[in-house]
Amino acid sequence: MGRLMTQEEVAELLDQFQKHLGAEQRLQEELVGLKISGSRDQVAKAQKRHDELIEQIDRLRIEEMIPVVERIAQFVAACQELEAREGRAG
Repeated sequence: MGRLMTQEEVAELLDQFQKHLGAEQRLQEELVGLKISGSRDQVAKAQKRHDELIEQIDRLRIEEMIPVVERIAQFVAACQELEAREGRAG
């Protein structure tokens, strides 16, 4: 069974997720705004920055966002299990 949380803990998790989502959006906006044109040097720098941004977005999703979603999912599962047990007992 997952762990039940207080309302404050759930709110904190949602706040963390919102912050990560905002950070991801800023990275994606920079990615979309990249201009991959000009001299070979400019193109090489833009391609390097592109790769860095993709890596940062992936890291943010894997290391920050997914763990928050997993904790929320565990909380929801714990609530559902508790409701099911209370339904059987009642």
